[in-house]
Amino acid sequence: MYESFATFCRKVTDATGGNWVLEPHPGGAIVPASDEVYAVDTGTLDFSWDSTSWWRERFPAAGLFNFYVGGLSPMAMLFWMHDEGTAMLQEMLDGADMNVMVMPGWTGAPEIFLSSTVPLATADDIDGLKIRTAGDDGEIFSRMGASVMSVPGGELYEAVQRGVVDTFQFSSPAVDYTIATYEIIDYMYLSAARQPCEYNTYSVNKDRWAEIPAEYQKIFQAVAWQQTIDYLSDIVRADQEAVQFYLDYGVAVEPAPQPIVDALLEEAEKFYDENAAEDAFYARVLESARNFKSGMEATYPGLF
Repeated sequence: MYESFATFCRKVTDATGGNWVLEPHPGGAIVPASDEVYAVDTGTLDFSWDSTSWWRERFPAAGLFNFYVGGLSPMAMLFWMHDEGTAMLQEMLDGADMNVMVMPGWTGAPEIFLSSTVPLATADDIDGLKIRTAGDDGEIFSRMGASVMSVPGGELYEAVQRGVVDTFQFSSPAVDYTIATYEIIDYMYLSAARQPCEYNTYSVNKDRWAEIPAEYQKIFQAVAWQQTIDYLSDIVRADQEAVQFYLDYGVAVEPAPQPIVDALLEEAEKFYDENAAEDAFYARVLESARNFKSGMEATYPGLF
């Protein structure tokens, strides 16, 4: 995904004839990977491209702008965030007096439901399972009896080999392929239910943005949209190729067991409703996203 961000920066630089050079840095190179938006607020960074799920400790509703279990598909999330979602995200940051402007960002494909060293069939199989994941689904799996842990991506391969992790989520098939998970798993379970998409947001320091010529602002926004579509198109094709590779390698690639999917979605509904009951803003964001999802499904049955 960093490559997509680097491509975006290069395209903006090229579109301005090299007069405005955007220099990308990987997560953690300047500030901790989870703190970019706060560095944008102080001006340490001019802008960032990151997951709002990292902001959840300060903003309970932040994760909803990244994805939610059983939530919006990649394109539906893109459409929601292109208008109402981004407006609510901006409202959230303005309420904290942050000197940050957010703008419609980037969306990725659904992630693998779970990659596993053991077969899964029923919701009872989740009880006691050692799962590497994070975010909302980590809390939801915990409520289903799993032992959930956070393992850095660079340590995941070894953790599975040593038996520290039975089952994990990392990313979509094409991204998992890059860390050779086909060598350490026996089963790949596919479903968009756990993480339907991955939406990342562009956050820009307001003062720095005001200094940028209007034509460059328009270029920034236009290239951001183009790179979103380019990446989504590329990853969808790459995921299909990766799934075939896993099959040829001998990994059992199957739809996620419906009893597990159903149990996850049922527990997720309770989880989100409980959070909404405790936070009025969270409730507004959740209602907005759910209404958009149900509206899309009612208007285009079977498409989203």
